[in-house]
Amino acid sequence: MKIVYALTLVVLLTSCSNRSKDLEGTWTLENIDYSEYFKDAPDDVRDIIGDRMATELERIKGKTFFVFGRNGELELKAPNYEGREVSEKGTWELNKSKDSISFDISIDETYAIVELSETELILKTSETPARTITLSRK
Repeated sequence: MKIVYALTLVVLLTSCSNRSKDLEGTWTLENIDYSEYFKDAPDDVRDIIGDRMATELERIKGKTFFVFGRNGELELKAPNYEGREVSEKGTWELNKSKDSISFDISIDETYAIVELSETELILKTSETPARTITLSRK
């Protein structure tokens, strides 16, 4: 029984220690879900703002990239309103338990890591506006 616990601990520690490396690379924005933020809003407000946010998401979806560098460098590339790609540089850092990530670009933000696989990264924040971001890597 002790061997099972020891093996489980080794697997958990190994998977956590590789999280930084697993994040490295280019991730593409696939979705931003604001439903948590608007859950208490009146229906008419939710509809108006939801439509605007859906339009904005369509404009940047698949064209916004998070580039996580090896030494905590972060580059965010996204189209501006003229359709040209603009870039902003900053940093990223995992917390000690490696279950959340902080970005420092133009503002500081912290996200819980909901899921991290080879092809999908789901991040969630309760900071205003509360949202869940889905990124993909191909």
